Amino acid sequence: MLRSYVYPFLLPGLAALTGAALIARGLAGRTISWTLFVSAALGTACAFVYSVSDPSSYFLHPMTLGLAAVAPIVGRLAGLGARGPRAALATGALLGLAALVLCVPWLRTGQQRVRLFVGFDRDIHSMWQSLPMDSAIVFWTNDMYYKLGEYQLLDHEKPGIDVEHALGLFVPSNRARFQRRFGIDPVEGITVRVRFPLDAATVASLQRDAIREIEARVNALVRLPVIEFDPGVPTVRLLRKFDADTSAAPTTGAARPGHGATRQERLVPR
Repeated sequence: MLRSYVYPFLLPGLAALTGAALIARGLAGRTISWTLFVSAALGTACAFVYSVSDPSSYFLHPMTLGLAAVAPIVGRLAGLGARGPRAALATGALLGLAALVLCVPWLRTGQQRVRLFVGFDRDIHSMWQSLPMDSAIVFWTNDMYYKLGEYQLLDHEKPGIDVEHALGLFVPSNRARFQRRFGIDPVEGITVRVRFPLDAATVASLQRDAIREIEARVNALVRLPVIEFDPGVPTVRLLRKFDADTSAAPTTGAARPGHGATRQERLVPR
């Protein structure tokens, strides 16, 4: 993705920013140009350090500034003697032609993305509607967990279900909200044991361990059914309790410690 969508525009853009800064005139012009270059350079460094699996959107800031820097360079060409306007016109025409050519695969990719997201939303909604209970705690530890809240807010579906991002419960405000509602601290005693080197695989492993511990703790101490929602598999799994029938559990309240602990998981039929 970086080779196809980012590098062909990011690297020339950074070069254009450098060129625009070098040809800038006056203190104000040089200050603005070098500030934009530093901003784009820091944005590029931040995107690489952040190291997410789909980083293209984080490069939009430096790419936009870099492509915008082409304008003053073309304008400077127009002022270079008798041939300057022709050179500027030719440069602008080539850039416009390149943009038109790139629109063809880009529009095709855009249409594919639309189909992908529409299908993904349809699958998520189907999984959501498959839940047989109206009161439960659903863990979907993904940044898109807000989609379930969208169904609750806009479509008034399953308003009694509490949707949680497991790792989000480490945030003090979320932790306090959960504790007020269910009477337990969802992350008490759970710590993330950092192992080095801290590469992407290690981070993913640490997150999985923390998620399992949080889900197991909540399932052991809350009488409500606890469900793991994971479209990536895809699966909707009800965490079983030792001595409780979660399908008939009361809508609120905490279980006594040691009761209702997780034993195994079973698939909730779609």
